[in-house]
Amino acid sequence: MITKKQAISCISKALKVPINKIDINSSDRHFEKWDSLGHLEILMNLDKALKGKAIKIEDLAQATSVKKIFSILKKNKLLN
Repeated sequence: MITKKQAISCISKALKVPINKIDINSSDRHFEKWDSLGHLEILMNLDKALKGKAIKIEDLAQATSVKKIFSILKKNKLLN
């Protein structure tokens, strides 16, 4: 299980943007680097933080916003 701050950190590292530029309303439309490769990087970072549990969640592949990522992680009991 990870915190919202840890999840945002995973997204920040993947997109190479400062953590303070990302919030609950951020999505793929807000960041040029949040393309298919950027999204894959986000998924890999989340999976690493969650010790391999994120890769099993199919819905995450379609989650193109922080809000949706939080929702899916929460539904799967992986977000505090």
